[in-house]
Amino acid sequence: MRSWLLVAIFVLFGWAAGVGAAELLDDAAIARAAAVVDVTSDRHAVRGRLENRTGEELRDVRLLIVHEFRWADEMNPGEDTPGRSEHLTLGPVAPHASLPFAHAIRPPLPARTDGHYVTRVEIMGLTQAPPPPAPAARPE
Repeated sequence: MRSWLLVAIFVLFGWAAGVGAAELLDDAAIARAAAVVDVTSDRHAVRGRLENRTGEELRDVRLLIVHEFRWADEMNPGEDTPGRSEHLTLGPVAPHASLPFAHAIRPPLPARTDGHYVTRVEIMGLTQAPPPPAPAARPE
């Protein structure tokens, strides 16, 4: 009985690992799969477009939005750096398609005279979903 149970557990976990296995992608693989383009920003919002460069649907695309503060006098910066970052999750994105996005910055970036903000958007991670298998032909 015990050996039968061990075989059942092995088969169950082996099957589940194969079905739900996720592949970790490095930065280069993510860059081949997707890109954030046409990014614009102001104190209140960040806008851009997420491009899917693959033949698979992209889901749960995690973006990092960084608002970096650049001091007007870099030789004498202030005590506290007012930069900050936010996360945004987008998707799904169809194969070889793009998804426009607009993200409200809450609270808005403050208007300052001692420097300015530079906003950039990076892809932190994503999930690729292979297309569903074609239906089997029915015998006639």
